[in-house]
Amino acid sequence: MSTQSQAPETATEPRAINTLDELRASRRATINRAETARILDVDKRTLEQASTQTSPPAAGPRVVAPREKLLALLTNDAPIPTAT
Repeated sequence: MSTQSQAPETATEPRAINTLDELRASRRATINRAETARILDVDKRTLEQASTQTSPPAAGPRVVAPREKLLALLTNDAPIPTAT
């Protein structure tokens, strides 16, 4: 019987963010699509589809969300956009 151990958090591979509390506690500048999907409790593919409908395609394989802006949106701290 073999057991797998997880590597400790390193500077190059931070621990995954899975909850809103972990997002609040994190000091990272960005989070990836999979983490964003877990926090929003949606499938990653749903998030990918929604993002391609509202913004231009990504220039590369890595798409990230700014942590502070996402946190502000999820905690009602973001300014409400107004129509111009």
